[in-house]
Amino acid sequence: MELEDFVEILIIYKCTVFSLIYRTKVIAYWN
Repeated sequence: MELEDFVEILIIYKCTVFSLIYRTKVIAYWN
Protein backbone atom coordinates (compact mmCIF):
# COMPACT_ATOMS: atom_id res chain seq x y z
CA MET A 1 0.00 0.00 0.00
CA GLU A 2 1.34 3.39 -0.98
CA LEU A 3 1.26 6.43 1.27
CA GLU A 4 -1.17 8.26 -1.02
CA ASP A 5 -3.66 5.40 -0.78
CA PHE A 6 -3.37 5.44 3.01
CA VAL A 7 -3.96 9.21 3.15
CA GLU A 8 -6.99 8.90 0.87
CA ILE A 9 -8.48 6.14 3.04
CA LEU A 10 -7.78 8.20 6.16
CA ILE A 11 -9.59 11.25 4.71
CA ILE A 12 -12.61 9.13 3.71
CA TYR A 13 -12.64 7.53 7.17
CA LYS A 14 -12.53 10.91 8.89
CA CYS A 15 -15.34 12.27 6.74
CA THR A 16 -17.48 9.18 7.40
CA VAL A 17 -16.93 9.34 11.17
CA PHE A 18 -17.60 13.08 11.21
CA SER A 19 -20.86 12.71 9.28
CA LEU A 20 -22.00 9.90 11.58
CA ILE A 21 -21.28 11.97 14.70
CA TYR A 22 -22.97 15.01 13.14
CA ARG A 23 -26.05 12.97 12.21
CA THR A 24 -26.22 11.49 15.72
CA LYS A 25 -26.05 14.97 17.27
CA VAL A 26 -28.78 16.28 14.97
CA ILE A 27 -31.06 13.33 15.77
CA ALA A 28 -30.39 13.75 19.49
CA TYR A 29 -31.12 17.47 19.15
CA TRP A 30 -34.45 16.94 17.41
CA ASN A 31 -35.50 14.26 19.88
